[in-house]
Amino acid sequence: MMHIAQLAGIKAVLFDFGGVLAELRGEAHLLPLVQPRLTREAMWAMWSDSPAVRAHETGKVSAEQFSEQIVAELALEVEPREFLAGFREWIVGPFAETHDLIRDVASRHTTALVSNTSALHWQVIESAGVLPHMHHVFASFQIGRIKPDRAYFDFVLEQMNLAADEAVFLDDSPLNVAAARELGLHAYRVEGAAQARQQLARLGLLSA
Repeated sequence: MMHIAQLAGIKAVLFDFGGVLAELRGEAHLLPLVQPRLTREAMWAMWSDSPAVRAHETGKVSAEQFSEQIVAELALEVEPREFLAGFREWIVGPFAETHDLIRDVASRHTTALVSNTSALHWQVIESAGVLPHMHHVFASFQIGRIKPDRAYFDFVLEQMNLAADEAVFLDDSPLNVAAARELGLHAYRVEGAAQARQQLARLGLLSA
């Protein structure tokens, strides 16, 4: 009951896409390209800090430019064209529970999609059937801002006319969750739509 009392003023639920609403196979593609040189953790740390990733996912470089840059940055023994072919397939599709979840949440709360993504993957996101249930959409490549930067979260809150403590944020990235918490959002790490529903139910925002 403590959580319910604390979150009585919640006005919106912010969803990450990949890893929360949709299954990803990025790790299965990328990890074999860097092992044993890099661990899983080191690989994702480099990915998060990568200038190429940040430029691509804020709409500053094309997919072809990105593939050339990331292959060089990570010292991958693969041609950029080959890497890009695999990168295109990183999004598998929405989890089985996703559509019921977002429909239920949207009937009770303002919803937003808050996703680091590129134009390359946007068509896949559009076809996933989640956008009709989102009152707001903040794709990094469209707004020129990226998680976990403060500028991203500040932009989202400003556009939605929200105070930080009026929003619940669900993401599969510990880095993004930590950054959101520092700004005062009620941020939680979840993996998959089923965990997202469980977390929202624990907070008193949705039925289990």
